[in-house]
Amino acid sequence: MPQPSDTAMLEEGRAQLAALFQALAPLAPAALEAWLARTHLVHLPAQGYWLRAGQVNGQIGLVLAGCLRYFFIEPHREANTHFACEGMWVGDYGSFISQQPRQLDIQA
Repeated sequence: MPQPSDTAMLEEGRAQLAALFQALAPLAPAALEAWLARTHLVHLPAQGYWLRAGQVNGQIGLVLAGCLRYFFIEPHREANTHFACEGMWVGDYGSFISQQPRQLDIQA
């Protein structure tokens, strides 16, 4: 099955973001367009990281394909907290707002 082009994926993602934002906090069309123009596509390889423990989360994303897991490392084990799959937001919101590092990993 052919994969969508980056341009098509970005446009699909922007349409999803616009719908989500308009449902949460409607923006004027010009403000929405300005915000969407700042979005970009990020490809994470399998087992690639969106965020590593100790980093400050600088961006929030929308999962367009695949799934990411949120986890932290305890002595002698990894503990999954939840997953973000297609159509879900990804990021550590507490770190994004506070700009403080967190002890959480987010991995594809």
